[in-house]
Amino acid sequence: MSMSEKKNSPMSQLGVSASRQQLLSETFDSVFDIAAQPLARLLATDPKMHISEARPLLQQAKVLAAHSARQFREQRLTTSIRNAYPSETGVKGLIDGPTYTGMFDPDWATHCPPDAIEATTSPIAYLADLYREALTIEDNPLAQGNITLAQRRPDLAELILDHTALNQVEPTLVLVNDILETSIRTYLDEHNREETLVDDVLLQARYPQTLPYERYQQQINYVLDRKQRSLGDVIRCIDPAYPYFKEPGAHSLHSDEALQQDTGFGPEQQSLLLEAPYYPDTGSPAVRNAPRPTYRINPRSRLIEDESTFSLDFFKTNYGLEDPEKLLDSKTFCLQTGLSSDELDSLLSVGPYAPTQSPNAGSQREPIDGAVFGSVYVNGGQSPAIAIEAQLDDQGNTLSHKLINCSYDQFDRMNRMIRLARWLDLPFDQVDRLLTASIAAEQKSTPLLITADTLRSLGVFQRLRATHKITVDDFATLLNGLATQGRGKEMSQFDRVFNSQALFPQPLVLDNSELSITPNTDAERQKVDHLCAALGMTYETYRFTAKLVQQAQNAELLRWSTTVVSAFYRLTRLPRYLGLSTIEALALLELLDNGGSKLVSKLAGRTHIITYQTSANSDTLSTIHALADCTSWLSEYKWTVSMLCRAVLPALTSPVATDSEYNLLHSMSLRLQSALITDSSFAEANAPTSVLLIKQGENGQQLYENETIDWFGLLYEYIDAGDNSNPASNSKGLVIYHGEDEESFEVQLSDTVTSIIDTFNLPDELHSRLVNMIMRARGVQETLLLEGLADYLTVSTDLTKTLLIWAGGNRYDMLKEVCRVSANIIERPDVPIGDDVLSMLSTLAKLAGVTNHLSLSPTLITQLCERPLWFGLSDTRLSLRCVYILTQYTQILSVSEQSEDQLLNYFRLINNAWTEATESDKVLIRDSAANKLAIFLQWGVREVLTVAFHLNPDEGVVRTLPEMDLMVRVCQLCQQTGLDAKALLALGNLTPTSPLEEYRGASEQALSCLTDGLPNKPGGEVGQSQKGVITVINSYLIANNPSDQGATLTLTLQDFMDQPREDITIRWSTDIGVLEPELSLTDRLGQA
Repeated sequence: MSMSEKKNSPMSQLGVSASRQQLLSETFDSVFDIAAQPLARLLATDPKMHISEARPLLQQAKVLAAHSARQFREQRLTTSIRNAYPSETGVKGLIDGPTYTGMFDPDWATHCPPDAIEATTSPIAYLADLYREALTIEDNPLAQGNITLAQRRPDLAELILDHTALNQVEPTLVLVNDILETSIRTYLDEHNREETLVDDVLLQARYPQTLPYERYQQQINYVLDRKQRSLGDVIRCIDPAYPYFKEPGAHSLHSDEALQQDTGFGPEQQSLLLEAPYYPDTGSPAVRNAPRPTYRINPRSRLIEDESTFSLDFFKTNYGLEDPEKLLDSKTFCLQTGLSSDELDSLLSVGPYAPTQSPNAGSQREPIDGAVFGSVYVNGGQSPAIAIEAQLDDQGNTLSHKLINCSYDQFDRMNRMIRLARWLDLPFDQVDRLLTASIAAEQKSTPLLITADTLRSLGVFQRLRATHKITVDDFATLLNGLATQGRGKEMSQFDRVFNSQALFPQPLVLDNSELSITPNTDAERQKVDHLCAALGMTYETYRFTAKLVQQAQNAELLRWSTTVVSAFYRLTRLPRYLGLSTIEALALLELLDNGGSKLVSKLAGRTHIITYQTSANSDTLSTIHALADCTSWLSEYKWTVSMLCRAVLPALTSPVATDSEYNLLHSMSLRLQSALITDSSFAEANAPTSVLLIKQGENGQQLYENETIDWFGLLYEYIDAGDNSNPASNSKGLVIYHGEDEESFEVQLSDTVTSIIDTFNLPDELHSRLVNMIMRARGVQETLLLEGLADYLTVSTDLTKTLLIWAGGNRYDMLKEVCRVSANIIERPDVPIGDDVLSMLSTLAKLAGVTNHLSLSPTLITQLCERPLWFGLSDTRLSLRCVYILTQYTQILSVSEQSEDQLLNYFRLINNAWTEATESDKVLIRDSAANKLAIFLQWGVREVLTVAFHLNPDEGVVRTLPEMDLMVRVCQLCQQTGLDAKALLALGNLTPTSPLEEYRGASEQALSCLTDGLPNKPGGEVGQSQKGVITVINSYLIANNPSDQGATLTLTLQDFMDQPREDITIRWSTDIGVLEPELSLTDRLGQA
C-alpha cells in the first residue's frame, strides 16, 4: 500500500496518536477487525488505554467499518450493471436487430435478482460471511482460550438459512430468552443439575449486576403495571382496615408490608438490600483482609444462618472477580459493574460531582467530601471518603486510576447502591439522598444500614412519585430536612429554594439567630418576608404555622436553623403536592388525630420513622401516607376539608344564637299556641271538671262530696302541667316525649286513662275521646316542630324526624324551649336561647349537611340508629369513621343497579337469621346470601364466596357494611385489572417473607386471568356456579319389557364451594315412566 493510500485508509481516520495507531495497525488488519472485537480485547492491546478512551474508539471503528462496507456494496452493485438495448416498437420491431441476449448469451441459470436470498449481497450472505469470519478469528493462535462461538451459540451451526429464517418476524426478546435459556440449561445438565430450574439459577445469581432476575415478580409487576397498580395497592385493597386515615395511628398490621411492596422489588431484591453487612466494622481507609462473619440473620426468614449456608465468596458472587485488589483499578471496576467513568465519578461524588457547602448555611471551615453529601451511604458516613487517584509513571504520564480509601465494607455498600439505583432508575446522588434521609429519620444507633423501614420510605416515595410527581429532594426533606450542600455546579437545595431568585437584596442565611414569630425589627421582618415569599405563604399563615412548629419542637425560641426552616418547608410543600393549602393540611391532620396534635408534630417537629405494629402511635411515613390517601378520598367524593371539619370536629366555642334561631323559635311559637292541650281541650272531650262522690261518714252515714278532677295532675306523665313557681315557662299543655314510639305511648296512655275512669266511675265512652284528643295533640305538636326544623335545615319533613332521632334530640325539650323564649321575648327581646337547644340545632345542622351532601335516605338513617354495629360503628355520633362509612354506602349503591331497600334488607336478613340458624341452615343461608350479593354486584357467586371467606374464614358471609365495602373494592379492582378474586387474594396475601412457591403460584394465577380483546366488566351470575350433576346407568330402556331392570339415576349435589351437601331432601318426578322412590336424602358424598 502506498503512503497516500495509508493516509486515506479508514485506520488512519480513527483520530488517535501516532504511537497508538501503530500499535493498532500491528494488532489489527483493518477497522473491521477493531469493530468486531469486544471492549476487553481492545483494552488488552494497550495497558495505558482507559475505558473512557476505549469506548469512543470502538464506536468510531464501528462507524468507519459500516461506512466502508456501504461504499463497497454500492460500488459493486453499480459498476457491474449493463443496460441492454431497448426493445424496438413499430416498423423497426419487425426487423431483427441486435439484442443483449443475442450478442452476449448470458447464463441466466447462474444469476439471480439482487434482493434474492441466494444473492452474494443479501443479508443471508452477509450473515454467512460473518459466521465464517468468526470461525477464522477463532483459529487465530492469539484467540486460544477464548469462549468460542460454538460454545456461545451452539444453535447457529444448525440454523437453516431459508426464506422463513429471513422473513419471519420474531421479537428480539424472545430470541434472547431462548438463547440464554438454552445456554443455561446446557450448563446445568452438564453439571448434574437436571432438576434445577433456569428461573432458580437466575434468581440465585448476582453477577452480572443486572441479576438476580425474579421472573415471578416481573410477571406480577407486568400484570399490575398495565393498569397503573402496584402490589401494595392489592394488599391495601384486601385489608379490612384500609383506608388507614380512619384508623388509630393511621396504620394497620398490613400497612407496612404494603408500603414495602410499593417499591416493586421482589423478595430476593429486598433480601439483597436488607442482608447483614458482609464486612461489618471494617471501615479502615485501605483494603485489607478483614475478618469475615460466621453468621448472618436471613432477612426473609429472620433466622440465623451459619457460614455454611450463605456464600462467603462475596467478590466472586457480586463482582465476578475473586481478587478484590483488581477492583481498585477504576477501569476494571467500571468493566465489572457496567458503569461509565462519569457514572463512577457520580457514584463517589468526585471530580465534576464533588460536593460543595452552601455559603448561606453550615460551617465553611473544613472542606467536605462524599462522606458528607452525595455519597454518604457508600462511605458509611466516614471520612475520608472513597476517592480516585491517578497512578503516574516516571515521566508524569497517567498509567491508571485507582480507588483509594476503600474498604471491603464499602465495596459491599457500592454493590447495593449500584443495584438499587438501577432498580429505581435514579442517579446515584438522588438514591443516596433518599437513603440517608430515611436512615436519619429512623434515629437508630446502628451505622448507615438499609432496614425494612428504609424500604417503607422507598415505597412511599414510589407511590407519591407515581401519583403526585414528587421529586427526590422534596421527599427527602419530608423525611429529614433541606440539604445545605450541592454537587459540582449545582446549588444546594436550600439555595435553590430561598436564594435562586433575587427577591431581596440579601440572601437568606441560616445563622442560628433567634426567629421571632412576631418580628420586632426591620431586619427580622425582612427575613420573615423572605421566608414567606420563597415558600408562597401569607404572613398570617406563617404566624399560625410558626406557633405549631414551636410547639412541636418543644422549643422556647425558634431559631434560623435548618431544622426549623425545613419544618416550614414540609408544611407548605407537601400540601401543595396534594392540592391543599397549609391551613387545610394542618386542619386535616388534626381531624385525622381526633382533634389532637400528634400527627401535626410528625411533620412540624422532628421526623421519626418507626414501625408500631398494633400500637395506636404513628410515625412520619404513616402520617404522610394517610394525608395523601385522605386527600384523594376527599377529592373523589367531592368533600372539602372545611366541610369535613365542620361536620366532625367539635366547635371551639359555645354556640351563639343568630337571627335564624330566633326566627325559628318565634315562628314555631305562633303556631304552637293552638296545638297545646288546655282546659278547653278537656271540655271539648266532655271530660268533667268535677265528680260527685259518695263517702262513708264517721257514723256510717253516706256523705256526698263534690271532688274536682285535675286532669293535668292525673296525666302528669303524659301532659306538661306547667310550673307554678315559674309561670314564664309557659310549657303547659305540651305532650311529654321520652323517646317511645307512638304505639307504646298510646298503650301506656290508654291504661292510665282507664284507671282514672274506673277511679272516678266515669262513663266508658270518655276513654276514647281523651285518648284521641291527647294523641291528636301529640301528632300536631310533632308535625309543627318537624316542619319548622325542616325549613331551618332545608330538608324534608320525613328526613327531619330521622335526623332528630340521630341527633338524640327530644322534641318535648325543644318545644319547651320554644314556649320559654316566646313567653319572655316581649319583656326581654334579647332573651338567650338555652345552650342545650343551641347545641342540638348545631348538631342537626351538621347531620343535615352530611345528609344533603350524600343524599342519605330516612330509611338508612333509621337503620343506622337502630343497628350501628351493622355499619361497623360502636355509636352513631358523627365521626370521621362514620362519615367515611356513609360515603362508602352511597358509593356501593352507585355501582349497583339494585335498589337501596334490597341492600338494607340483605343486612337485616343475614344478621337476624344467622345467629339463630343451625349449622345445616347456615350453609343454605351462606349460599343464598352469596347469590344475593352476586346479583347486587353483577359478579359471580364463587367470586363473592372467595372474598367472603377471606373476610370471615369460619362463616363465609358478609354481615356488615365495612365488609361490603371491601367486597366492592375487590370487585372493582378485579374489573380494572382483569383478575379474578382468587388471583387477587393470592397477590394480596404475599409478604416480603413469603415463600417463593407462593410468589410463583400467585404470578401464574394472575397471568392465567389475562385475556386480550375481552371487556373487563365482571360477568354476573348466570348459573356457572351451580353444582348439580345427574348420571344415568343403563340409559336405554325398552317399553313393556319385563326383563328390563330399569335405569338408575344418581344426583350429586354440591354447594358453591364444591363441598357435598348432605341430608338434603330430593323430590323426584318425571312425566315418562315411574321413579321410585319419590323422595331420597343425599349422603355424605352429596349423592342421592
